[in-house]
Amino acid sequence: MGCLHSTGWWSHKEPREPHQEPKSYSWDKKDRVNPADFTVENVSNEEVGRLPGTIGGQQFIIQNCQASQIYLFDCINTITIDDCSDCIIFVGPTTGSLFLRDCQDCVVMAACGQFRTR
Repeated sequence: MGCLHSTGWWSHKEPREPHQEPKSYSWDKKDRVNPADFTVENVSNEEVGRLPGTIGGQQFIIQNCQASQIYLFDCINTITIDDCSDCIIFVGPTTGSLFLRDCQDCVVMAACGQFRTR
């Protein structure tokens, strides 16, 4: 009368797959950056610099500096210089833009893809 207890192709269990690790993505593996490492601010009458290999193509900010010499000897993505006065600023190769805003009597030497002032 029927095939209630028969074993056919549908009754065989397929072997289980081994335990899989959760997927990991490239953005999960990135090191977290500390914004303070890519900022020079509130410097007065000092000489400050970053050596090659310390910036590594990140964005950089210089702000509120007076009568200082600032040297950045590394590749930079984008740099913003705000509210500085009487400063000498040397910027290494910049792939993006250099923004210079609200600065007075500054000397800026830079190699950049785009130079913007306000």
